[in-house]
Order: sequence, then C-alpha cells, then structure tokens
Amino acid sequence: MKFGTCSDHLLTYCHLTTKAFGWLRVMCGLESIPGEGGSWTGLHLLLPKKAKVYHVGVHPSARDVPFINSLRATGAEVVSIETYTHSEDILTRSEIGALISSAHVFSPNEKEAMSLVGPGTAVEVIKRIVELGGEVVCLRRGPDGCIVHRADSGETWEIPAFHTIKVLANKHTNSTEHDKSDDPFFDRPIVDPTGCGNTFCGGFAVGWWQTRNLLTAGLWGTIAASLMIEHEGVPPPPIQKWRSELQARLRFLQPFARRVDLD
Repeated sequence: MKFGTCSDHLLTYCHLTTKAFGWLRVMCGLESIPGEGGSWTGLHLLLPKKAKVYHVGVHPSARDVPFINSLRATGAEVVSIETYTHSEDILTRSEIGALISSAHVFSPNEKEAMSLVGPGTAVEVIKRIVELGGEVVCLRRGPDGCIVHRADSGETWEIPAFHTIKVLANKHTNSTEHDKSDDPFFDRPIVDPTGCGNTFCGGFAVGWWQTRNLLTAGLWGTIAASLMIEHEGVPPPPIQKWRSELQARLRFLQPFARRVDLD
C-alpha cells in the first residue's frame, strides 16, 4: 500500500512497503505488517490528526476498505485512492463497489479500471465506475492524457498529456499563439514515467481540495506528472524553483482541454 497525506499547504508522500513497514512496527508497536497475512491494525496511530487530504494506493487483491473508510471518518476533506496495478482476481460487483465508493476520488489507469469493470471505451468505463459509487473519477490514459468526471453534476473534461501536446506544438508552431522559444520546458525529453501516476493523483487531490474545480484539479495533476516524467526519480529541490515553469505549462495546456458529454 502506498500512502500520502496533505496537511495545510504541505504535501508529503511516502511508500509503506513491506520492508519500510518493518521499522514502523518496531517503533510504534503495530501488530502486523502487510505481506505477512496481517492488516493495518494500529496504523491510525500514525495518521496526522489535522490532515485535510489523504491519497492511498491499493492493490485490488488486498483492498483494505475499512482502512480507507477510517480515513474518511477522520473528517478528511478529500480521500483519494488509486489501484496501482490491475486486478488479478475476479471481484464481485459488491467488492468493486465497496472499494470505489470508499473514497471521494477514484483514480485508476485504463488497464486497472478495465480489470475491475470490464473492457470498453473510456466513457463506458467511467459510466460503470460511477454506477458502482464513484464520486469523482480520474481515468488516467498515459500519453492520451486523462478524463476527469464528477458524478453529482455530470461535468466531464478530457485533458491531453502535456508532452503529447508539446510534440504537436513543436511540429506545428503556427497552430498556437504560444511562443515555444521562451519556454525551456519545450526542450526537455521524457526520461522515466515511473511515479507519474502517483504524481498525477497527488496534484489532482490537492487541486480538488483547494479549488473544487474539476478542470483545475485535472490540469494540476497533468502538469505535476509532466515534470516528474522528465526526471529519474523526484525532480531536484527546491520545489519553489519549478513554480513559475509549472504555471507556464498550465497556461499553455489549458486551452487544449475540452468538455465531454458522457451521454
């Protein structure tokens, strides 16, 4: 399970793998660790009491829905989950629904989503997720970007991947008024996609918490992932040095987002 929190304006993210969890059990007296047939008993003792946002990565075969529900019970304003791999088991409709509805935001990639709700177009997959209790759905599509949807209003946006649009802009500079010569990010190649899904989810979760604007949150997630994919590992600190560049990327990308009708 991968676990992250956002408290006030500080976003922290860590991975609680089986190895990393060993010292937590020793230090905090937890009763069991994942991977040994146990549960996350006692993990609530580690949770920040004032966290506004939680993001959790779950394996579809070890969903631990009670733990996710316990995060909502803390009064957190946003609980976001992603299935960080495809489902290897055939889950019942009630099991899938319990997982999807346990969080405010459900953010799988296309392969992961189809392993849960069956194959289909992106629109069909999102509709099935909503039928199973999804409140806010982010369907991540790799180089095709993402589609974000909120069930209460039906609002849906398709947002292209930054680097996909960047390539098109490089080939057809007359198709946009954007002057690429002023922006160093147009020269940066894709280096490593590892962690981009996590980064998108973190950016979306914080954007949704701060603005409750679906398009803004989707753009924040997309732009955050666009920076991660240009580095092996985490982009070098300090984070503040990237702020103006990320804002420029957002201004560039926003006109390419388009409203989608699911009906």
